[in-house]
Amino acid sequence: MRVYEVPKGESGIRHGLVMMAVEGVEDVVQGVAQGLEASGFPSTACSDYGDKMGEVIEYFMVNRSEVSEFKAIFRHLKQTF
Repeated sequence: MRVYEVPKGESGIRHGLVMMAVEGVEDVVQGVAQGLEASGFPSTACSDYGDKMGEVIEYFMVNRSEVSEFKAIFRHLKQTF
């Protein structure tokens, strides 16, 4: 399971926002995504299939100034699953 910033060329994001991706096994990603949403990071309601069979990617729009906080919450939530 991993979290990463989608490169600007792929996301086309402006105005201080970045697109963050959470990738991993579907059940775990859904649980982590719910926790991130509850922490104030709304999902884009858009997802893709991951690189490996059975994995998905969930996308979030995050203020650039909040990326560190987003990653810290992700790491905490990841440990609970």
